[in-house]
Amino acid sequence: MSDRTDGGESVTESAKSKNTLPLETSIPADALPLEAILCTEELRRRPSRPPDYEKENRALATLARALAYSPRTILQTLAETILDITQSDSSGVSLLTPDGKRFYWPALAGRWTPHIGGGTPRDFGPCGDVLDRNMPLLMRHWELRYTYFSPISPPAEEGLLAPFYVGGKAVGTIWVVMHDARRKFDAEDERVLSRLSEFASTAYQTLATIDELRFQISEHQKAERAVRVTVCPKCGRPLTQVGPDGECLRCVFDWGFTSETEGSEDPTHSGVEPRPLNYGHFEIEMDAHGVPIALGAGAMAVTYRARDTILNSIVALKVIGRKLAENPTACARFLREARAAAQIQHPNVARVIHYGEQDGECFYAMELVDGDTLEERVKRDGPLPVSLALEVIEQTARGLAAGEARGVIHRDLKPSNLMIESDRSGQPMVKIIDYGVAKVMASDATIQTQAEFIGTPAFASPEQFDEAGQQQIDTRSDIYALGITFWYLLTGRTPFASRSIEEIRTKQTQQLPLEQLKSVHAPAKVAALLKSMLAADPARRPQTALELLAAIHRCYPRFESAAHRRRKRLASSNRRTRRN
Repeated sequence: MSDRTDGGESVTESAKSKNTLPLETSIPADALPLEAILCTEELRRRPSRPPDYEKENRALATLARALAYSPRTILQTLAETILDITQSDSSGVSLLTPDGKRFYWPALAGRWTPHIGGGTPRDFGPCGDVLDRNMPLLMRHWELRYTYFSPISPPAEEGLLAPFYVGGKAVGTIWVVMHDARRKFDAEDERVLSRLSEFASTAYQTLATIDELRFQISEHQKAERAVRVTVCPKCGRPLTQVGPDGECLRCVFDWGFTSETEGSEDPTHSGVEPRPLNYGHFEIEMDAHGVPIALGAGAMAVTYRARDTILNSIVALKVIGRKLAENPTACARFLREARAAAQIQHPNVARVIHYGEQDGECFYAMELVDGDTLEERVKRDGPLPVSLALEVIEQTARGLAAGEARGVIHRDLKPSNLMIESDRSGQPMVKIIDYGVAKVMASDATIQTQAEFIGTPAFASPEQFDEAGQQQIDTRSDIYALGITFWYLLTGRTPFASRSIEEIRTKQTQQLPLEQLKSVHAPAKVAALLKSMLAADPARRPQTALELLAAIHRCYPRFESAAHRRRKRLASSNRRTRRN
């Protein structure tokens, strides 16, 4: 499995720097014996829940369809299915790296989802012990033996693991975890996990076959391209794909995927292979010069303007690069992003309408918002009047409330992720976009944490900087980011202008620079709202999006007439922008 080999190595290496699991390479002399945490025999003595074969068969049928239509994300789908069918708190798939020294986690579900991409050592970890015993194992408080789990929150009360094999060779484990004692695993969980391990073997073999076929096709294509052809003078590669004016489309698409080297004037070293201009039934639109119309680029993907050839409608098409798509962790994150946005059906959230895979790449289509980002609007026209800024914040809060109801938080709210357009009546309409770092919260009210910084520093809440991953990340973090955004809309700058993350963290604990609000004549109620949204302690902020909406409404009365006049000017401005 050639490309999965590379993916496994890169994921494991990233785990060293990003996750809170330092990978030990030998068994410590003072480590507890395995028997001290093993409780597998208790599975036979505990009362067992009755089998639900109907639910089990439905789950297997869903997995089979997912394997057929979306093989690149099958491991993440498997982890989510395991979580659902066992009613556990966390679940995951662990794969052995090619050198046989480590396990990495390409797919996680539940409360440990933030640790995706992490892993454990082969010679001293729960997965390794399962492979050594060649049987499912139940462990209690495994951090007592594997002490590198101690910083992970929430800790594992119980963990049940089962091995899976390909061609008689152990390649990984699937596992489930409970984080408290409200439910204990039983023999039925062991049976279900063992059955799902058989599917894991099939999924792994399918991915290996796909990878091998892709490798053979790639080698065949290389052999065909070995025939002498014209060479692009800019990138030095064969001119096998050209635009209408003879331009090298390889260079064009390389330019679109320069996220890792943004700002570089030479985009020809990114190594991105040429891609088709069609993804499924979506066709990327070209400008007058035959260049694909890119709407934006991020760390993982590029968003293009595209046409749905079936419905004959214009959409925004987000495409993850082929190299990233070979990394199962990146695929899982991309799928989670699409699913998170698709869960939310609300006028103030750009909706996702399609997900697909093609030739080793992943993509999804979403509603195209015909307007500006708030960042573009402020940079072009200057700070917004208080009345319009309040309206923007109110609409955004409504979108957050819809996400909160579905258990989704954004974690990267900022002016560039908020778009504003005019609806049919000429009224301003705000749309939340880009759920690239969204987090799906557990169905219960338990604490959710993370092990690494996620977001944009200038707009991130204090708890998002928590290195130990002990603080709760929930809707209140989005409310803080929305408060920074509100400040930016009113003043044209963020309250904590800094050159480093450490400087931002220090300023977050200091008093707000309220003098910045005086120049825009922000009334006392608006200043009080900002102070509550930007409280360093999450407990002092509005606790939900609905509570925030109530606070916003208390600021409104004196601005209603001004807001009406501003709406008309905004609608007129949007019409002029579209004509240009």
